[in-house]
Amino acid sequence: ESYSPDLELIKGLEKYGRSVQFVVFGGTWCDDSQYIMPRFFELMEKSGVADSSITLFGVDRKKQSTSNLSEALNITRVPTILVFKNGKEIGRIVEYGTTGKWDQEMVDLLPRN
Repeated sequence: ESYSPDLELIKGLEKYGRSVQFVVFGGTWCDDSQYIMPRFFELMEKSGVADSSITLFGVDRKKQSTSNLSEALNITRVPTILVFKNGKEIGRIVEYGTTGKWDQEMVDLLPRN
């Protein structure tokens, strides 16, 4: 209830977010995941991004997941949001991002074509 995504973020995801896949790693034990993950899903829902465009993985406190996927993708902190286009990673947001505005940084990663 305390998060209301900026209209420009919603518009950016509506326009460009459908051409990518989001792979998200988080941990139920992690305060940052508990804060960001509900906001991430609220932003996706308000933007109309299909659930099928989002894959969520849980990790333990050592940042390990089943099938060692977190190790293969070099996940060292959570939450981590990876953005893929055509099977290639085009960027990632780790925890709150570099500016503290994880949602804006994520939308800025989206391809504009």
